[in-house]
Amino acid sequence: HFGMRFMVFDPKLSAAQIAAITADCVSPVKHEPSLLELCASCDIVSVHAPLIVPDTVGLIGATELGLTKPTAILINTARGPVVDESALVAALQSNTHGPSLAGVDVVSTEPMATDHPLSRLPNAVVTPHIGGFSDKMFRQFWQLSAESVVAMAAGELPESVVNPCAAEVRTCSDYLLVLLILVACTCSLRNLGCRPCNTTGPEPRAPE
Repeated sequence: HFGMRFMVFDPKLSAAQIAAITADCVSPVKHEPSLLELCASCDIVSVHAPLIVPDTVGLIGATELGLTKPTAILINTARGPVVDESALVAALQSNTHGPSLAGVDVVSTEPMATDHPLSRLPNAVVTPHIGGFSDKMFRQFWQLSAESVVAMAAGELPESVVNPCAAEVRTCSDYLLVLLILVACTCSLRNLGCRPCNTTGPEPRAPE
């Protein structure tokens, strides 16, 4: 973690819950009860909130951006509408307030328009919702998918399940069916040419 200190804001979690979740982190993690205080204190503000209408729409807006350090970096890998794009563009264009750099993997309307204001800013790095794609990610995805199918076929829940309590009302065969559907959908996307731009190998075949 390069000696970084971490601050976390989550309106749904208490300080004790965050401490339990982050107990294994190498660096200490501080629970910050105020989003405004977090924005004002951090050198890098990374957004990971889900899009919940209307609760998280514009969660990071002009007020929050205006409080960030002029040397700060804003990262949004959550959902586009969680950050007010107009306010972000204005902040990046300003020399007096807001972050100096932004890394954006999501925008409000996808695919992003070619004339989107963020695409014209020299201090904004924009990727088309593929920031996490890599050869390694796909290898791990297929390995985990196979291991999960084998586990559920044996009547067990996979290790990566996040809601094991759901097994009390659903059978493993239910989850196996859902997982197989998800894998099939992913295969279809790859066959249609939806692949990371930084992979090597032959070009994806054109859809028939």
